[in-house]
Amino acid sequence: MKNTFYILYKGIPLIIGITYVVLCGWLLYTSDSRFMRVIIVPAVTFAGVSIFRKVYNAPRPYEVMDVKPRIPKDKKGQSFPSRHTVSASIIGMTCLYINTWMGAAVLALALVVAFTRVYARVHFVWDVFAGYVIGIIIGIIGYWM
Repeated sequence: MKNTFYILYKGIPLIIGITYVVLCGWLLYTSDSRFMRVIIVPAVTFAGVSIFRKVYNAPRPYEVMDVKPRIPKDKKGQSFPSRHTVSASIIGMTCLYINTWMGAAVLALALVVAFTRVYARVHFVWDVFAGYVIGIIIGIIGYWM
């Protein structure tokens, strides 16, 4: 079970990242006019969330509760929102913008990312919930408004 969890914890974000890189490569290769938007929306989202996390600096579960993370982690603060979950959900929305089925699959994988962060005790439920919702909302604004 421990190995399976570790594979999910590390592997799913890697799969999502590779999917995004391949998508960007394909859009560039085909000279798709959506390429720049697909680069800018996730980049601005990631940067904005990173800055917010540093300023807000919410503690992590293992800092405020008597729990030990299931994955070796000693980072302090910057828990809210979960940047892995935000990144996974904005990439899911990016994929949805290009292809419905790919987007749905990546958004489902983003939920797995969220679950693994809570199960690993490195984020609270509200960290990953907020991260998922932020990715969805920014995706809607960035791609369809």
